[in-house]
Amino acid sequence: MAHHQPAPRPNYVHDIPSVRAVNPGLPDVLGNLDLDRCIRAGTPLEPLNLSQAKLVAKGLQAAHDYGIDDRVTAAVAESAALRATAVEAAHALGSYAPVDIGQALGRLAQQMERTNDRLDEMNERFAEMNKRFAEQLERTNAQLDVIVAFSHNTRLIASNSRAVAQQYVPLHKTVPGNGLQRAIIAFGNVGPLQQVLVAPAQEPVLGTIPPNYDHNLLTYNRADFVRLIIFYNQDFGIVRGDTIPECIEKLHTFSTRY
Repeated sequence: MAHHQPAPRPNYVHDIPSVRAVNPGLPDVLGNLDLDRCIRAGTPLEPLNLSQAKLVAKGLQAAHDYGIDDRVTAAVAESAALRATAVEAAHALGSYAPVDIGQALGRLAQQMERTNDRLDEMNERFAEMNKRFAEQLERTNAQLDVIVAFSHNTRLIASNSRAVAQQYVPLHKTVPGNGLQRAIIAFGNVGPLQQVLVAPAQEPVLGTIPPNYDHNLLTYNRADFVRLIIFYNQDFGIVRGDTIPECIEKLHTFSTRY
């Protein structure tokens, strides 16, 4: 009996660039958002591309709404939303284009012949699905930690905006990982800071606040800024060469604005 080859998966018709390619000024790291995912014409439709595009659009909109980084502007959030729409349209066209009936019948016959063989394959897939579910659950828990931290920060930012700099309360951490590389970029040229430009013994936990936080920003020195950048994994807009007053002003903005 002749075997029919399964029809190939639909392909993307056009290139769809990454969010960063369209918005090159974005931060190197922004939570767990994949800002560099691009789609090449001629590659098969991939559901992960669509789910990631929607996640990035929602994440950048939230980052803009909460003022996480000045570089995430309304235009950037809109650009990510448009990209998600473009990916969704590509999937809709690819998935619901006319189907060749002969090929469909051939695939059906082939599937019927392979039913018994695929039972073992299905068991393997279920195991893989359980693994992916556990991984997704872990990512979801991390995202929930970020959402709770954002919720706390909304209240704290409002409180800080009405306080003097000597009474600011620290915001909760919302970006995973440590910011050692960010600190090196901003302060790596300052010799005396080498002893504090080191990775923490344990990764800072999402939703927590910096240990031994000094509420009086006006007394901060460069080492204090290094410690906060490493903890938050955010540079607050501080760049190499900024003076201490400039660094204080940028931390003031981080602590008091959405």
